Amino acid sequence: MSIQWKLVILAALSLTCGCAERKYSNPLDPRNPETHGRPTGLRVYSVRDTVFLSWRRLELTGLEGVRIWRSEDGSDFRPVAIVSPGASGFADPGLQYGLSYRYFITVLGADFESAPSETLAIRPGPTSAVAVDPYVGLVTRYSYDVRHEIWESSLAAYPYDVAVDRRRGKVWVPDALEGSVWCLSLRSGDYILRAAGYWSPWKISLQPATGRVLIADLYGQQVVALDASGSELWRDNRFQRPSDVAAAGMGFWVLDRQTKNVAYYPSPGSEPMYSCPLALNDPRAIETDSKGLSLWLADATAIYSFDMRNGEWVAVMTSLLDVRALSLSPNGEQAWVLDGVAQSQFVARAIRLNRSGFVEAESRGWYGASDIAFDWATKGCVLANPQTHELVRLDSLGNVESRRTGLVRPTFVEVE
Repeated sequence: MSIQWKLVILAALSLTCGCAERKYSNPLDPRNPETHGRPTGLRVYSVRDTVFLSWRRLELTGLEGVRIWRSEDGSDFRPVAIVSPGASGFADPGLQYGLSYRYFITVLGADFESAPSETLAIRPGPTSAVAVDPYVGLVTRYSYDVRHEIWESSLAAYPYDVAVDRRRGKVWVPDALEGSVWCLSLRSGDYILRAAGYWSPWKISLQPATGRVLIADLYGQQVVALDASGSELWRDNRFQRPSDVAAAGMGFWVLDRQTKNVAYYPSPGSEPMYSCPLALNDPRAIETDSKGLSLWLADATAIYSFDMRNGEWVAVMTSLLDVRALSLSPNGEQAWVLDGVAQSQFVARAIRLNRSGFVEAESRGWYGASDIAFDWATKGCVLANPQTHELVRLDSLGNVESRRTGLVRPTFVEVE
């Protein structure tokens, strides 16, 4: 066969295929090879007791609406609303915490109803989680069950911690690479402000009552305070390696990695009012309660607490293996702790302690986990595990409620 005839046959075949593809280009045609006649792009997330749905809007004429279907048991689906055919979203409020809801949508025409979209499940709850991945420069807010994204921000080059101001609707993120601090909208993730001029902002602490933010600038050898609007209040540059900071009234606690000292300063430049008298081995983290009345300190193998009302230090637990993270309840009476050898699945654990050192909950098998966040509403927690590429929500007893897998390296997390 000549080359000319081969070209003619190939051209004819391409035209035939093109006509066939155009013939089934209607996304609601069951013969469409991409959609199979189903609505596409369904996405869900929740905030408090409301589930939000969105989908890919259909640019077709002759449609009469989109029907929203919901199930509370996974099998008995009932229609809850019909929205206009040009709509691409729906809010379903007033749902019950603790229940898992499932949704799909169908498209309505004058004399037909499409096949259902894919079905998605979600469990709404009173809180959400904000996770930070420094390796890909992402800050992401997730629904209560940590399985569904509310928003994602890539503004920070190397986000290294996160503080959530629930009252004012803000998320604060230190950028350790660019030497700045970002403030994002809790609702949308949109940019609010950026404070720059630091060396290596490492950790960040929020004072809930005032919205004041404290920044531990590790290699800048300073602690910096910003007000709720992002204006700088002061800098205190007397420290060698401030690796953590915690707000307490108008003063602040500082953990200095170089000197292994933990001290409270009533104001910038002042002498310390309290200093930890304990022989610390390798202090890892500090946290204060929402009123700044108590401090919890994580050493490598022990947890200590300090009560500012009586000036007493207490050993909460001294039989730990390798403390990697600490998260305190708002009232300061209990904390979730990540403990164990990072390479061992069997001894790496998350435990919830009260101030007396009693273990109220325990969950094992969390090797590789890097951060933990106390959920004030449930007494559970959220774990960030960059090694297994997931976020995990535990209930108050340490049982797994839900998890989000397939992430890159979520390293820090905070519950709002």
